[in-house]
Amino acid sequence: MKSLFLLAFATTLFVFHQAKSQAPQFQSFIESKLISFPNNTEVAVGIIDGVDTYKYGYRFENGKLTSVKNETTLFEIGSITKVFTASLLMKEVKETKMALRDPLQKHLPFKIKKDVYQNDTLKILHLITHISGLKKNPLMGYKRYSRYLKRLELNYVPGKKWEYNNLAVALIGKLATEKDETSWDISLKENILKPLGMNSTYSNVKEAPKTNRVQCVNKNGERGDCYFHKMGSFQWATGGMISNVDDMLKWIKVNLENENSDLSFIQVTQNPLGDTISIPWFTKYKATQGIGWWHYRTETNNRIICHGGNMPAQTSFIAFDKDKQRGIIILTNASGKILMNDEKIMKTTELAISVLGLP
Repeated sequence: MKSLFLLAFATTLFVFHQAKSQAPQFQSFIESKLISFPNNTEVAVGIIDGVDTYKYGYRFENGKLTSVKNETTLFEIGSITKVFTASLLMKEVKETKMALRDPLQKHLPFKIKKDVYQNDTLKILHLITHISGLKKNPLMGYKRYSRYLKRLELNYVPGKKWEYNNLAVALIGKLATEKDETSWDISLKENILKPLGMNSTYSNVKEAPKTNRVQCVNKNGERGDCYFHKMGSFQWATGGMISNVDDMLKWIKVNLENENSDLSFIQVTQNPLGDTISIPWFTKYKATQGIGWWHYRTETNNRIICHGGNMPAQTSFIAFDKDKQRGIIILTNASGKILMNDEKIMKTTELAISVLGLP
């Protein structure tokens, strides 16, 4: 009888917690912003605020905002994948299998023709922070990229200029996980997804189930599965992941925590590296590059740790304020091109930063 009473009491507490989960200051604010989003947009939002968790789902169609339950709906998270890759790199760094200041050449199975210029060399740090100056286009597989690196004759000092580089991060994903004689996708599952219980997160579109994917409306007004981008396995480490709000809230939660013994390699990626690497894309937020994560400064000088994801038919943004113990994930079925505002800032970014700043 006592155990039944405790169970009933716990259930009451759970129901009370769930009842709190539609915080008015978040819900009304989010809804006021979503009416400026493009027509036929579906948005899934998850928020952690201290010990409380909030989830909101909406469709905006023909000027009307409708509430939908979509916290388990699958979306592409695009380049948010890169912060997972950065964590896998830092796992190897903490285990002393790699170092951020290691020359790239040390970890390659082939020889770069010339990797030194004016006594400086390409380093692992340069690749994960987008300051390597290496070729970034066109996107290619590992074999072709290896041929490029074999012919490379460095004629500039690396580390001087930030330029977003998918190929460089893809190479980091491959080299870091090969230290454990495995692949990026297997390492992701074993070291991050399984320990965090992110059971509905996938490394690429090939393994993600076709059921429960976010839907889009085509030019004829018909609703159907959104286009999910297919890419080669070398590129998975830069933008291949598919997830949902429920799982991404688990990722926010572990990043809001202080370093713990088992998963501390995740939190160390938040190092801002002295805020010395400026990101020219986001001058409004005085953005700097960390180990995978971007660091924004608000008007009140709050540090926002974040990253965006922009795929052909979907856009995402994740951000958190460790001092405030608040984080947010936004997933949408709209392309970044149509979500860009007049300041060249994504509406998803603007919404996330604003929510983190609410009282």
